[in-house]
Amino acid sequence: GGQWILTAAHCSVDRRGRAKSAGTFAVYVGDNPRLDLAAHVYLVDRVVVHPSYNAGTLRNDIALLRVTRAITESAPVAYLPDTLALGASDVGASLNHAGFGYAEDRSFGVKLQADVPIGGYGCSVSGCPSAGDPATQISYSQRANALYPLGLGPCNGDSGGPAFVVRSGVPYVAGITSYGDSNCNIYGVSTKVDAFAAWIRTNTGL
Repeated sequence: GGQWILTAAHCSVDRRGRAKSAGTFAVYVGDNPRLDLAAHVYLVDRVVVHPSYNAGTLRNDIALLRVTRAITESAPVAYLPDTLALGASDVGASLNHAGFGYAEDRSFGVKLQADVPIGGYGCSVSGCPSAGDPATQISYSQRANALYPLGLGPCNGDSGGPAFVVRSGVPYVAGITSYGDSNCNIYGVSTKVDAFAAWIRTNTGL
């Protein structure tokens, strides 16, 4: 049987806001698609976009893709359930973001990761253009510091990718990269996955 992949709604809809057809998607599992793309691609047979996704505010920016066969390269990482939801005590803890988007030298296409502390919920860190929705979004500062002179965090091309959290030694998908400033060096916002646990369960049975 197939497996379900979490991604962003804004990666999954056409310009009219309707879900793209499953045949327009493929899921790559690996580190560098320039090297081994064909051997690690999975076709998609179902696309489910959150019915309340708002393209203007990027609220409810979550979607599900079902691949046609079980992924064999790695064990799946479960979504963070509502019973383990991120809360006030997690502010300051790191989320591990992963993606194939732009690196600091503007190269892209190789999987990179970054540990970025949770700054707050909604869009509450410095530089956010609006408050966002604290119930369904996570925000983090991407400003430069002594360790990372160009800033650190997701960038263009990382949308829909995961942010992992570890609970009692078990990794979960806690965030989905949603939006940030155009230069990726002020703030970033991810969809808060645990807020959508019931919707995920309803649509996947998982």
